[in-house]
Amino acid sequence: MAATEITTFNINPILEANGQRTADDVIQEAVNALREASNPDQFVLGTQVQDNGIVQITSKWDPSAAQGSDSPLKRLSSILGPLQDNYHVIFHQEAAEDNNPATANVVEFVKTRFPASRVSPEFQREIEKDFLRFDGIYVEELKGHLGCTYGWVVETQKIEGDDVKSFLVMRGWESMDSFKQAMQTEAFKKSIPILMGWNAPFQMWHVQRKALVE
Repeated sequence: MAATEITTFNINPILEANGQRTADDVIQEAVNALREASNPDQFVLGTQVQDNGIVQITSKWDPSAAQGSDSPLKRLSSILGPLQDNYHVIFHQEAAEDNNPATANVVEFVKTRFPASRVSPEFQREIEKDFLRFDGIYVEELKGHLGCTYGWVVETQKIEGDDVKSFLVMRGWESMDSFKQAMQTEAFKKSIPILMGWNAPFQMWHVQRKALVE
């Protein structure tokens, strides 16, 4: 199954160096560069809601293009600065296509970390089974929900000195208000203990979509 590439850049130093430039200005420059590529793939560009200076790009991963001297990442690094993070996810549906969560106005990401030594195929199946139980209850009362997909980060990452494998959920929303309202539903309160039972550290963030290049 195809992998999805998630890349983040911290453009705060660029914005601080030139007080007249905005995040939208920098992103538009990146969009223009991608559109000039001879064979552009699909890229969803956005900024993190929690920090407008963090640009996230979600795209289909093309290993052959990634190795080229004129790869998309090299093009973008010349505009957005050094990349902050880069990893690949095998989702249960492709994440950068029309009608998929990555193209929603607001995209919620939740990355849950597990010790790499525990993550066997059987362990992964159990985690996915738990998540589907949670999601089956949670979605009953959702409004403004634009789909969800989930999968595992391909790379074993080192975080705070430990090797970890991460389970990533991506969920699309019409707006941040839709997400906030979802957190108040009885369905969420009923279902969230399933995930809390993992006793695993997790990170949640939201990305406001700014552009879609294809």
